Amino acid sequence: MKMKERLASSQRQSLVGILTVFLVVTFCFLWGKVNVDAEDLDIAVQQYINEKVYDLDDGENTEHTRGDHLKLEVRVDSENIDADSISYQWYREGKEINGAKSAIYEVDKGYGREGYSCTVSYGSLRNTYDFELFPSYTLHKIKFFLVVNGKEYDVNRQSLPEIKEGEKFALKATATSDYVEDSQISYQWYDEDGNKLSEEIGGNTSIVQLSKKTRSEEIYKCEISDGNEVSEYPDNRICIPAEKTLTVVRKINGKEQGSILAMKGESITLEVSANTVYEINGKSEITYQWLDGENQKISGANSSVYKIKKEKEEEQYTCVVSDGNMEKEILFEIGLKYSLRVKPYINDMQVSEFKVRKGKKYKINVKATSIYKQGNITYRWYDGIYDEEEDKEPLCDTNGQQYAESEVIITQSDEKNHYYYVEISDGNESKIQEFSLLCEQENIKKISTKAFINGKNYSGDNLGNGEQILYNVPDNNGTYKLEVKATTTTGKELKYSWTKTVPTEDGEDHYYVDIEGATSSVYEVNTLKEADVYTCKITDGEETKYVTFILNKNAGIELISSSVKQNEAQIKPIENKYYVEAGQEVCLEVSAKNTLSDEALTYTWYDNDEDECINENSNSCNVIVPSTKKKYFYCVVSSGKGSEEVDFSLYANDSFKTYIDNQEKNELQVDTFENLILRVEPQISDNDYIYTWKVMQEGGTFEISGDKNKLTLSKQLLDEINLADDKEMYIYVEVNKTSDKNYEEEYEFTLSLNDYTQDAASYINGKQTSEIECVKGTKLVLGITPKQEKEVLTYEWYNEDGEKQTSSSKNTFEIEKNAGEETYYCVVRNSNCSSKYIFKLKEKQCVHNLVKTEAKAATCTEAGNKAYWTCSTCHKVFSDEHGETETTVADMTIAKKPHTEVDDPAVAPTETTPGKTAGTHCSVCNTVLVAQKEIPATGKKQPSDNTNTPNTPMKPSQPSQGNNGTGSTKAPKKDASLKQGTKVTDKKSKVVYKINGNKTVEYNKVNKKAKTATVPTTVKVNGVNYQVTAIAPKAFANNKNLKKVVIPVSVRSIGKQAFSGCKNLKTIIINTPYLTKKSVGAKAFKGIHAKATIKVPKKQKKAYQKFLKSKGIGKKVKIK
Repeated sequence: MKMKERLASSQRQSLVGILTVFLVVTFCFLWGKVNVDAEDLDIAVQQYINEKVYDLDDGENTEHTRGDHLKLEVRVDSENIDADSISYQWYREGKEINGAKSAIYEVDKGYGREGYSCTVSYGSLRNTYDFELFPSYTLHKIKFFLVVNGKEYDVNRQSLPEIKEGEKFALKATATSDYVEDSQISYQWYDEDGNKLSEEIGGNTSIVQLSKKTRSEEIYKCEISDGNEVSEYPDNRICIPAEKTLTVVRKINGKEQGSILAMKGESITLEVSANTVYEINGKSEITYQWLDGENQKISGANSSVYKIKKEKEEEQYTCVVSDGNMEKEILFEIGLKYSLRVKPYINDMQVSEFKVRKGKKYKINVKATSIYKQGNITYRWYDGIYDEEEDKEPLCDTNGQQYAESEVIITQSDEKNHYYYVEISDGNESKIQEFSLLCEQENIKKISTKAFINGKNYSGDNLGNGEQILYNVPDNNGTYKLEVKATTTTGKELKYSWTKTVPTEDGEDHYYVDIEGATSSVYEVNTLKEADVYTCKITDGEETKYVTFILNKNAGIELISSSVKQNEAQIKPIENKYYVEAGQEVCLEVSAKNTLSDEALTYTWYDNDEDECINENSNSCNVIVPSTKKKYFYCVVSSGKGSEEVDFSLYANDSFKTYIDNQEKNELQVDTFENLILRVEPQISDNDYIYTWKVMQEGGTFEISGDKNKLTLSKQLLDEINLADDKEMYIYVEVNKTSDKNYEEEYEFTLSLNDYTQDAASYINGKQTSEIECVKGTKLVLGITPKQEKEVLTYEWYNEDGEKQTSSSKNTFEIEKNAGEETYYCVVRNSNCSSKYIFKLKEKQCVHNLVKTEAKAATCTEAGNKAYWTCSTCHKVFSDEHGETETTVADMTIAKKPHTEVDDPAVAPTETTPGKTAGTHCSVCNTVLVAQKEIPATGKKQPSDNTNTPNTPMKPSQPSQGNNGTGSTKAPKKDASLKQGTKVTDKKSKVVYKINGNKTVEYNKVNKKAKTATVPTTVKVNGVNYQVTAIAPKAFANNKNLKKVVIPVSVRSIGKQAFSGCKNLKTIIINTPYLTKKSVGAKAFKGIHAKATIKVPKKQKKAYQKFLKSKGIGKKVKIK
């Protein structure tokens, strides 16, 4: 029984020791027996086997080989507790062991699983600690074969033939052991009811002779033992398939297909059309039972037709069809048809990321369109980086209301990066659009590093964060001085710490270990026995940088050649691929020599898909090329000092040729997808082929309507799958045969749109460049020349704040250089694509040509000026003739002098002569300041009158006001880091993390109810940020609800069986580029959905495709 089943079947009793003793002391204190405050206690209880920690939950130190001498121990560490008052009693399988009354009990490991426990008592309180002793894995390479007419079929790797009622067959088991000779391994066969099969038919041997009892499915089991380990049910369960009496065709909305894209609210009819040749008493009966996405029965759904309305993004339904002899599960998948299209903008520019400046305002907005007619588009804005697992922080206005429109105005108040996102929904589809406002000051790297090994620079001028230094070690016993030379622009002290990666006991995983005392920029490696990967962490308190040294051991192996032969004839590879006829046997061969000693090299051959050994101790290996499209093998050549791998990629010659618009190819760049014709042509004509066309979308692959071996991408079809904005399409055709249920081939078409906006040349004043240094006032013409222009391109020009410059819509833009550094953007578009080009304009120091403006005195009619000098080149103004002190014309201007005011007296009018009002003028320039106005003649005698000019009241001046601000400085926080090995649980997501040290954690256990899991880059525990660098062994194992997982860039390793048994896991997005074959544990992805899609970084695609095949993924899993 595998470790997972052992842990699942055992009772896990592990009460925390500190809680137990705390209750004891509290009880005694209340009764006056112990005068100790509970808060002063420091108690821990830990279990050990042979001085090593025993942890059943983690599977640590639980496996041992028969005959091993084991010292079981329960340690109680306490202060202020009388150790003599603690008593112990040991039990075996629940029965008391006489005389076993100390903290230690010694035993020799027996056969199979054994259970011991120790009851620890203190006063009237007690607690029991269990020890589950499992046998170590000594049985390997267990295989089962069905033998029919002398031909063997691998039960776990091949489709089994149909066996009629009464037909004879045999079951065969093979295994190897590390505990006894292979010939001493025992076998016992059982039927489905657990009855032993008799010795007469070989029931106690590796081969049992049988005959088919019925037409139905039959189950047999085999128990295999080497005296230490027992391999039994359910791993050793063999199913002999029922006779194929039932044929089923699935339909959606009347079309023969099993998957469809639809919008929410659409009515969909699922149907199975079944026929049978199985009869009982001359009558046949077919039953139907529909299941939901959780494989739960749908009440009342017992007919061949089931009607639904689309409700969720992804829906699955299964119809279990049975004729009493044979049962089939028919799967229907209803994916979401995309309806929402979103374009992000910052100010006027169509971008989602932009460099911003402090004090400026930026309009972040989305332009969304929808073809869904049943709902309205809604918007919800949030602050921060989008994380599906984290709480959302609404982005609100000054009144505390969350922004719910298509745009938001943001003021950049500091010199830090800020992140926002908006959730857009049209009632059918929801999308997240993220925005990044990046401040250039924040993104300037403060720490620069160079890496040295034994004094030699291996990094160039400056390393990127997380960069790795690969070094081939010339001498495995030599001394290597690793050094990081770092500088920081902050002026703060740099601190260093070192970690190393250490392999687990089984060698399948690695984990990080802090190196105590390693706090300088230099670390000396004296031996490569401990580790071969070392990481230096450098921090100045504001920025942290990591440099990793990978020391490749000198294996002493010189690879001379590798070859593939068929009938002694060597097959020439094409791009490192060997093409062979399916079903043919070929010989793989490696030639190498040992450069370190005269010892012979060893050769071990592996099937890369199954990650299992197929041959040893020979430099050649014969293999059969399967009918599958491709098969990978590799040979490990070992010298005792290390090893080298030699890969072989075998491809079965295609049974079909692929064509795109009559061109024999499966990849093509085009101007439009519309009306393209894809087809596959069989090399051997056969009317028995069945063709199923599919398109890949984010949620998986979905069937589309084709015309047998041909698919036309009509406008109607493109509208149905709604890929109008996508620049790439992946189309698949699956080929089956009606006469051969085991026949299956698949061909892929990759289509991409031509991007004529890329690779254009940038010009400034006719010179091909995108950067220039010139003086202020220089006239510049910025230009873009496309590489080729097969269709109309448009040009949009923007300033450094993303504001559209409407003065030009051509491929050139004229400007005059302003002061300081400037940035301009040109966005080139066609109907499908767009590209952004950046122009950097720096201000050049001018060699001034100064022209003097003479000093001029100010008068009451004209302003004057001090003498100043103007540069005729850059137009800057200086107050000195040497051009050292810059000023402005305004600063050098002398204001006009005030007028010398003289009164012009009023003249009273007479009977015949007009008068005048009082006025004033300047006695220097004679400018009239207050004009005199004529007073008409009176026509009669007037008394004398004084003309008074009323005073204009002054507005009271407003007192100036100021704001007094106070600030406070928080006391620095104490280091709240937890000890290595501590486990913490996120209360919201229920995810368990394990502290690894050096501010890193391991993603340990997941909430098994979650359908989507996004592993975070960092988590905050007790106010301390920890980087998530590993996914624990079995972290997600057997999670039947999990459908999608996202692995971030921070993850360096994935434990063995991390996702094993996640049968509904259909989408895996791997963002980290740091995974290797060693850092991903065995069977990490075994048992995920058979047609899952794994998205990986583009640069690591080939490497990931190669080694992920050996981690348990199925043949139909897509790695893109």
